[in-house]
Amino acid sequence: MRAVQFEVQAAREFNSAIDWYADIDRKLAADLNVVVQEALNRVARNPLQFKLALGTFRSINLVRFPYQIYFDFSDSLLTVYCFFHTAQDPALLQRRLSN
Repeated sequence: MRAVQFEVQAAREFNSAIDWYADIDRKLAADLNVVVQEALNRVARNPLQFKLALGTFRSINLVRFPYQIYFDFSDSLLTVYCFFHTAQDPALLQRRLSN
């Protein structure tokens, strides 16, 4: 299976989401972490099953939480470029992934 790495900004976005949910309920934060890990495991096993979203980036929608993970991959590595809250302006996502 591919190793997973987060780009710096994507890691900040993920950690911010975990912190936000932890302030509400620590169990919600733990649940988000589990959902993200399950999603990344699915993606790492077969990234081609996920649609191209922007350019070469593919995405997966999380179950139960309003986030999408945007990623790219090679034979040995899955790189998360954006952990995106779906209520945000899509133009922000396009700017983030075009850099």
